[in-house]
Amino acid sequence: YQPKSDTGELPPELGSLTHLTFFNMQMNNLTGTLPESLSSLSFMTNQLTGHLPKDAGRFLPNLQQLYMGENNFDGPLPASLSNATRLQRLTAERNKFSGPIPLELGSLSQLIYLSFWGNMLTNVPGNRELSILTSFTQCQMLEEVYLLDNLLNGILPASVGNLTTTLSKLVLSSSQIEGTIPLALANLTKLIDLGLSSNKIKGLIPPNIGQMHSLQ
Repeated sequence: YQPKSDTGELPPELGSLTHLTFFNMQMNNLTGTLPESLSSLSFMTNQLTGHLPKDAGRFLPNLQQLYMGENNFDGPLPASLSNATRLQRLTAERNKFSGPIPLELGSLSQLIYLSFWGNMLTNVPGNRELSILTSFTQCQMLEEVYLLDNLLNGILPASVGNLTTTLSKLVLSSSQIEGTIPLALANLTKLIDLGLSSNKIKGLIPPNIGQMHSLQ
């Protein structure tokens, strides 16, 4: 059975549902901009457009899962998403987001899964090292990170070795990463999937990569 997809504009009246805790509108053909007053959402695979509100996180204090993938959102990811301190899963893949990935996301202590692949996201201006990876060392429950197909344009910091040992997937392919692979990467002993393909990485493969016995 294939459910029929809904089409049309999102009604602004949705913002008046002040007790709404979960709203799922995945895999439709909805268009329009996101009402700023909505709180808890899963709206993957639509045609939603526009910028996320700068204060989006203020409306999401109890949110645990936010799925924004496969839309036409553009502009920056708001740093205020870090105010949603209970977030465990945050996805925004295959949009048109641009600008730096907010370092404030590193304060999401319960974050388990993050997927931002397929955007135009960048490193913090003026930083050679990928600051966001250093920021994520604070996320001690993190298991999967997908940042491939972006414009990160930086080098892997030695601090990548301080990421939590719960991390099983780190995929950074096709993101204009330069420099060498730090020796400290081998500290991630639980890593199963390491994606660094189609970058500008040079130098030797660190010999201690052999210590990463979980790699598949």
